[in-house]
Amino acid sequence: MPSSLPNDPSVRTGQLPNGLRYYLKANHKPLGYAELRLAIKAGSLQETNKQLGLAHFVEHMAFNGTRHFPKNELVNYLESSGVRFGADLNAYTSFGETVYQLQVRKDSAHLHKGLLVLEDWATGISFDPKEVEKERGVVLAEWRNRQGPNQRLEDQYLPLLYRGSRRLQRLPIGDTAIIKHASVATLKQYYQKWYRPDLMAIVAVGDIDILALEKEIIRRFGRIPNVKGPKPRTYSNTINAQRRAKVCTDPEAAFCQAFLYIRQKAKKPGAVAPRTYSEMREFLSRSLYNSMLNRRLIRLQQQADPPFTFAGLGFGNDWGQNPMFSLSTFTSEAKLSTAITLLWQEVQKVKQQNFAPGELARQKQEFLNSLLQQANAEETTASSAWANQLSEAFIYDIPFPSPRQRYQITVELMEKIALDDLAKVIQSAPDNKNARVLVLTGPEKNRTKLPSLDRVWQLLDSIETSAPQMLDTTHNSTIADQPWVDEVLTPQAIESEKTLPDFGVTEFRLGNGIRIVAKPTTFRKDQVLMISSSPGGNSWVPDSLYINAAYFAEALQQGGIGKFDFVHYQEKLTGKSISLAPYVAELEEGFSGSCRSKELEDMLALVYLYAVHPRFDSNSVSSFRKRQENVLKNILSTPYYQFADLKQRVKYGTTPRRGLNRLEDLPKLTGQNLKKIHQERFGDLSDLLLVFVGDFELEQLKNLAQRYLGNLPAAGRKESWKDLHLDLKPGHIDSVSHGGLAPKTLVEYTWHGAFENTAQERYRFSSMVSALQIKLREVLREQESGIYSLSFNGNVEYHPRPVYRITLGFNTEPERDEELMQKAMAAITDFCKNGPDELLLQKIKTTQRENRQKSEQENSFWLSQLHQRYKEGIALDGLKTEKYLELIEGLIANAIQAAAQRYFDDKNRIKLVLKPQAIMKK
Repeated sequence: MPSSLPNDPSVRTGQLPNGLRYYLKANHKPLGYAELRLAIKAGSLQETNKQLGLAHFVEHMAFNGTRHFPKNELVNYLESSGVRFGADLNAYTSFGETVYQLQVRKDSAHLHKGLLVLEDWATGISFDPKEVEKERGVVLAEWRNRQGPNQRLEDQYLPLLYRGSRRLQRLPIGDTAIIKHASVATLKQYYQKWYRPDLMAIVAVGDIDILALEKEIIRRFGRIPNVKGPKPRTYSNTINAQRRAKVCTDPEAAFCQAFLYIRQKAKKPGAVAPRTYSEMREFLSRSLYNSMLNRRLIRLQQQADPPFTFAGLGFGNDWGQNPMFSLSTFTSEAKLSTAITLLWQEVQKVKQQNFAPGELARQKQEFLNSLLQQANAEETTASSAWANQLSEAFIYDIPFPSPRQRYQITVELMEKIALDDLAKVIQSAPDNKNARVLVLTGPEKNRTKLPSLDRVWQLLDSIETSAPQMLDTTHNSTIADQPWVDEVLTPQAIESEKTLPDFGVTEFRLGNGIRIVAKPTTFRKDQVLMISSSPGGNSWVPDSLYINAAYFAEALQQGGIGKFDFVHYQEKLTGKSISLAPYVAELEEGFSGSCRSKELEDMLALVYLYAVHPRFDSNSVSSFRKRQENVLKNILSTPYYQFADLKQRVKYGTTPRRGLNRLEDLPKLTGQNLKKIHQERFGDLSDLLLVFVGDFELEQLKNLAQRYLGNLPAAGRKESWKDLHLDLKPGHIDSVSHGGLAPKTLVEYTWHGAFENTAQERYRFSSMVSALQIKLREVLREQESGIYSLSFNGNVEYHPRPVYRITLGFNTEPERDEELMQKAMAAITDFCKNGPDELLLQKIKTTQRENRQKSEQENSFWLSQLHQRYKEGIALDGLKTEKYLELIEGLIANAIQAAAQRYFDDKNRIKLVLKPQAIMKK
């Protein structure tokens, strides 16, 4: 066996005389497009003390003027070509890299223009002084976005973990004092020193002619002169020579958590992934260990009075890619010692006794099945995934085997990994007590309830001393090897069937009334998606028991199904890629899921079991309720949760169906109430509609549907939902509250009203929202430099009556909040008065064409469209591409303007603002 892992032979690579590398791969998902990347081996670690945050600032400036695209012309041009800012056009800066991302059409003109953009990013960022001043505010807004209790807790414990590390002093977001005052010259210094061809790679993946593109890359990027400069240094983190510990609290923290980190020195610096077969074998062994160990925690979590809400154990890497073993738990202050004790006991039990053969066999199969699914889907994997993988291969100098190669290598290595190999990994769980870092976090008000650090150290020491006496015999069960369903299910007849060849759809109805809509596709190999619905939902559950409806789906899943409790259910799923979840929404109930092609029977068996054989035993319900208590008891300590709850109360009043669930309602969450809801909602599924889209054989689906779906309970019920009249409050409502230590104001506007629910009106509404979203971003971010991002969404609800809702949300610095709110309202008013200009109109129309072309190649698009149309009785004719293109061609500026005037008439507008606590004190 060779020592080094192979590279994907379909990837063409090369290096130009100036040092620039390139990676090219042909891929046809989606058809007609290419993913481009410019990857640079330089990030925040390369900054000097006077440049903290400027690697990230330079990345921002790449979108604000280059040699061929002055000021905002780059974003303007790309949006006019159908490229979406954020989704198709983006970048990121990390410790050791900066990567620019762009999707373009494959035709020569757009592909070459995309390469011109990459070339400009590499050598031609303008750093126009006016644009630098404008973008300074955006970078600071991104910093402000992150501020809050979690960030303040990190600020307390990261110095403990990374003391002496350069990474601690080079967080990519940087130093706000430097960002506020950095000169153009200082920005250029970083850019000119580190944006060099010998540190760069071009990645292109998509529906491309590789040889022609290679020639263009050589011509275009080969002319960049090689600039001599230092190679980026490799910085490894220091490993602490004595154990460290700290209690970190915050007045706004909502949860109590504990972290134990045990760091080791890396064998080779910067190894983020295996490079050799031996490293791959070690990686697989550690991954098996992690997965089996964490699977054991499920049993602890399912106790009637669980010791923790969430927990995790295992090997990973720290920021500097040093190996690190970690323990983490989210629990209550009273149970923190117990949780740490039980978790560390699990580590020691495995260390003394190893895993059971059945555990190892199931986990191996889980890994292999996952990799096989990726290998089978290789030809239908999105180009963006390939491009990201190749960028990472360049940045970290790691191999890039194809999914098929990775699967074959893993099969080979898995055969050689036995329990004895796992023993070596288990014994490598670090014993070095001096390398340990312990962190306890929680609300400031509960600081005295947290265990002392000395007490936790004593617990860990005593557990390790007594480990040989801890026997474990709980992991040799064979229940998971039994079939899903024991009873004999007689296939039921198909009563009617209809084929719609124009859409590749077949619909059929079973004898119990259940309807199935099926669309086999080749869009994604080995992927099957399913959604189902039956009218009614939790609208029929009284308010007094609503807490049961709110948690119904989670509680049902946590209980397990049939003869499988949750622990054995998870074991049964090992090695499978099935996701199946029941749900009870406000107006409907049903199931949603996905699986591999060969697991279609498993998925339908789960539908049957959830409907016919749910488990609501007192132990699982009690366990679930206790974990929710831990989530809810301090959640309102955080002002942003308070604001989220307040927004719903202002909009809807005091109904329990809106806003956060209440701690005081949890005692009503009982197995008896959950059973009652299940019987009412799933006891008669005569009107159930199921839609299947993906890689399956139609005849197989029919046979399985007759067996499993044909035996679902059905008594001929024809039901609808109940109108609860939970409408948004009418009129003008303004609410300003104060809370939060972070220096930011949160703003949300909502406009709402009646809607004329026609295809034409839905299209105009969505076009108007898309146009105004761009306009508001241009005003608030690019012109005013007041925000990093905004949320602007419009949606239409069909029932109980057609209504629309438009929501605008952003956060900004308190000193400018009133100004920016006025700017936002002025932009909307101007849009209503003048409508979109021709450039904006063409951006919207082009983007719609591009999105439709890509969406039609996705199973998720067809699943959503078919489900909505069959559920609402809307003809499929509107799904034809030519019908949608007719709408686009007929779209004019006046129609968008008229829609804006209708939906921003300001009769019904809710404004909610959260200002920092410090503002109120002033």
